[in-house]
Amino acid sequence: MDDENLQPSPSLESLPFWQGLLENKFLIQRCSCCDLLRHYPRPMCHECYSLEYSWIQSSCEGTIHSWVTSYHPFHPAFAEKVPYITVTADLAEGVRLLAPLQNFKTGRNLGLGEKVEVGFNVINSSLCLPYFQLS
Repeated sequence: MDDENLQPSPSLESLPFWQGLLENKFLIQRCSCCDLLRHYPRPMCHECYSLEYSWIQSSCEGTIHSWVTSYHPFHPAFAEKVPYITVTADLAEGVRLLAPLQNFKTGRNLGLGEKVEVGFNVINSSLCLPYFQLS
């Protein structure tokens, strides 16, 4: 399987998000009308339906909301990575992010509310993906 097929195709609205990751910045959209913060990037505010928005930089700090350990790859390209942990975390800004947990020592238990921070995994010159690590 060609790994190129696994790369995201940024939309016009999400392009600043992806470019921010390449600069080690986690950017969050802010509605210009009602100030609602939203992640994942999208063209319209789900609260007031405005199409106007700006970007803010996240502190990259959060707490674990939930997690799952995957023992079976969802795609053949991930077969060598199992088992791996995927975390949903509440970022300090009030949005949630789903990302893999890296640098985790097996045999240690995770806990709800445990502190995590966003890291940046450079895949190539045009793609960087966020991940979590314990704070």
